Amino acid sequence: MLNEEEKEEFRHLLKFLPEKELISLKDTITSKLIKTHSVEETIDAILTYTESASELLSRKKISRSCLFQYLANKKVPLPGSASKSDLVDKILHSPNSSNPEKFFQLEKVPEKVPEEQNLALQFASWFYKQINSNNPKSSQVQSEPWGPQHFWYDCKLVLTIKTADEYRREEYIDANQVAERLLNLAKDELLIFNPNLENFGTKGKLNKHGLMMVGVCGTLHQGSNCLGIFEQNFGLIRDPAFQNNWKIKYSNLFVQSKDVKQTPRLGQESLEALDWHTNNK
Repeated sequence: MLNEEEKEEFRHLLKFLPEKELISLKDTITSKLIKTHSVEETIDAILTYTESASELLSRKKISRSCLFQYLANKKVPLPGSASKSDLVDKILHSPNSSNPEKFFQLEKVPEKVPEEQNLALQFASWFYKQINSNNPKSSQVQSEPWGPQHFWYDCKLVLTIKTADEYRREEYIDANQVAERLLNLAKDELLIFNPNLENFGTKGKLNKHGLMMVGVCGTLHQGSNCLGIFEQNFGLIRDPAFQNNWKIKYSNLFVQSKDVKQTPRLGQESLEALDWHTNNK
């Protein structure tokens, strides 16, 4: 994912793209799952779901003209014959600080991510790909069979649904019930979970007893419609009889129907599913 400095610099670069091209780029990167209502929201979506600087610069929509204007605005001298690959190389490998042409250093060596945070991101990525792959309209491929084997036998799921017309709470206890209810969300209700896999959208915390707590937020979709947001937390415990892999002990899922105007962040909303986060900082 892009760091904050990279995002800030790319905001300047993307403003050299026409709005129509921005929207097309956003649709490509987000698979048309995110709807936006302004140029700033479109740019925010692009930057949130971009994996790296080189990936974004390699996109066809990032034209030679856009890159040339961006570098010219930074007063970087360039030959008029420079190709797109020359311009990309100029951005990714800017000169050292003693050179007056230096304008920004992209793709710095990433800061070391704490082990618990790295585990949380890996788990969230795996879990929602597994869920979404059961949606018959999803293009995501299931990496392994879905079922109760991923949950402790006495696992508990609390599902809270909030819409304009209702506020409903459902509880399920035992691995089979929990696995079946989560499966139905994708298979029968045709929902797609789009988790925010940035550090501000997914968080992990390991307590002294070995319970790994994971909190995730994101947007909820059905076909081409963005229905609202979701917040979900998990308690994970290693199972020595299951190759010491992590299995889900409990989960609280909160879904809300609402107009989504920006990328969800943990702690940004009234998060009923993430009480643990505010109590365990």
